[in-house]
Amino acid sequence: ADSTVRAPFAGVVVERLVNVGEYVTANTKIVELVQNDPVRLELVAGEQDAAAVHVGQAVTFEVKAMPGQSFTATVRYVAPALREATRDLVFEAVASNADSRLKPGMFATAWLQAGDEPAVVVPRAALRKIGETVHAFVIKNGHLEERVVHVGRDIEGRTTLKGGIAAGERIVRQASEQLKDGLAVVDEG
Repeated sequence: ADSTVRAPFAGVVVERLVNVGEYVTANTKIVELVQNDPVRLELVAGEQDAAAVHVGQAVTFEVKAMPGQSFTATVRYVAPALREATRDLVFEAVASNADSRLKPGMFATAWLQAGDEPAVVVPRAALRKIGETVHAFVIKNGHLEERVVHVGRDIEGRTTLKGGIAAGERIVRQASEQLKDGLAVVDEG
């Protein structure tokens, strides 16, 4: 009975750290054991997204070893505070891995849906920063109307707006120094 070692969970031995016949004590590491079903994903969210992460939320993820294939997981733990040095939130999700295709230690890219709140999205090039404010131009009644806008997040060359332009308004896609409030616009559709 003194030579039987039991793990606290079912898993697979990744590395044996001692050899047969070696003397071990209660705190000697014997093996590196990993659990492969379910697999655990350790993820981080930036400070601006931290409030949107909660237990029970669905996460979609991909691993580099299997491009084009997506998997799903469920958030089971959210840290109570942001990490001070990096200002991000650590959270954990678990995914079923009955077929053992996912291997512990793989790097994953994950997405989670933060909500279905509609947002106005404009090309980043449509915005012009002047001092501390951000401006955009709306085409209204054949003239340019300069607006101060409140920006949200940048997503692949586009920016969400929190205010300043309503959904459906036409904008100038490329802001430049030559644009001025009230300038007449030739409508090219």
